[in-house]
Amino acid sequence: MSPTESPSAPVESPVESVPAPAARPQRVSTPDALMDAWSGLALRTGALLREAAAADFESRLRRIDEELFDLVSEAPDGSLLWLVHHNVTHPQNYSALHSLLVAVVCQLAADYLIEVSASTRTSTRLAALSMNLCVTKLQDELVHRQDPLTDAQREAIEGHGARAAAQLRESGVTDLLWLEAIERHHDAPSGALASLSPALQAARLIQQADIFSARLSPRRARKALASNDAAKGIYFDESKTPDEAGAVVIKAVGVYLPGSPVLLRNGEVAVVVRRGAVANQPVVASIASVQGMPLSQPQSRDSRQPEFNVVAGLPPHQLRVRVALAQLLRLTK
Repeated sequence: MSPTESPSAPVESPVESVPAPAARPQRVSTPDALMDAWSGLALRTGALLREAAAADFESRLRRIDEELFDLVSEAPDGSLLWLVHHNVTHPQNYSALHSLLVAVVCQLAADYLIEVSASTRTSTRLAALSMNLCVTKLQDELVHRQDPLTDAQREAIEGHGARAAAQLRESGVTDLLWLEAIERHHDAPSGALASLSPALQAARLIQQADIFSARLSPRRARKALASNDAAKGIYFDESKTPDEAGAVVIKAVGVYLPGSPVLLRNGEVAVVVRRGAVANQPVVASIASVQGMPLSQPQSRDSRQPEFNVVAGLPPHQLRVRVALAQLLRLTK
């Protein structure tokens, strides 16, 4: 997307290819192994965030982060697909799943930033995982509520970043980048990332990944957006100027990120299974025929081919076909 394009135009990435992940020991070589690994990690993350006062909170969160790093390094597209799918279908563990997705998006986005050290990436992921530390239970409750926020709920949400940072300091966390990124993840300034301190760069990246990921998830009070519509919400900053952090997120995960339902030019309904060479040309798997009938097996399609161009993103509630997650994960390699 350029500043002169209409908001409905797909965002194109100038990056020719997604960076290959570093070689890691194979631990999720099958879809079942990947699903089991992420399911266990999500459960442990949710449990830890709900007992944030635990004396060993930091060490346990760092172990979760290490496992997250291994999973996303080995299976980036499969990890995104699993997380996007579960953010839509498992609202009971919303806060943990959302934090995991934001951390993964930030890790992948860091590949598009120059001179981001391994320690900065780790601190950014830890901040993303713990950014909602003080409102985890409230977030999980609000997903199921349709009523407007009460004054008490609004007060709890406002300033939760600062409260989370203060709680982490009291528990012994001394990583200044982690703490400042949490504290500023709702009010980090826009503009050129190179002009910001590393902590503010991390905070801005988390902020845009947070907004993007939240719009992919349904609430009782509102439906989830199609992936491309969620992307439009972060491409421009608060002054309607193209936002560098938002653009980095879109380049990293795509306009149509894995797990997103889409409509193809030939009329088939598909789910994105892998990011493509450019942000609006993913590899997809058709799951419903032109007539809307479920296919017996997902069929891999290359959206660069005219017949299989993605013509629209679909919000999850419009997907009328059951998603066979294990079958789709086989196509993410």
